[in-house]
Amino acid sequence: MFVIVLTDFIVINSWLDNSNWAIVLLTVVYSAFYYLTIFVDKRYAQYVTKDLRGKMTLFGMPLLAFFLWFSFVDTALPYTLHLASEKQETELKFAYEKGSGSKHCRHSLLLKESGTLSDGRLCLNQSEHKRLPNKGWVYVKGSESGFGFDIEGYRFR
Repeated sequence: MFVIVLTDFIVINSWLDNSNWAIVLLTVVYSAFYYLTIFVDKRYAQYVTKDLRGKMTLFGMPLLAFFLWFSFVDTALPYTLHLASEKQETELKFAYEKGSGSKHCRHSLLLKESGTLSDGRLCLNQSEHKRLPNKGWVYVKGSESGFGFDIEGYRFR
């Protein structure tokens, strides 16, 4: 899941619209295995239920898994499927607006897409970010598949 943070990948909208079933399914499967482990291993069950902190993990672990599945199913899984599928080189035109900085990307452009792709992000260096207007158009080159678009380069006109 952490690899996706370091890549410029835009997921297709149809994947994001239909991913809730996978999140729920994976959470239910994980929770079932977690509670089955507690049921089968009596010594571990005694260890978990002996204090308040352990009792909180009985409910907290499946909840934590539920939140982790969101990033896995919505971004990491489509990116993995994108890498394994047939891709074509494409250049797309995106409207952009300057975004706020984060730890990974201090000078970002938010790419606005109203068609098949979700909104994405493009990281720039400081001098390039400063010289651009707050809104505009950017041509992005990359590889597109049925799961998303992986940004490889960009240019402004």
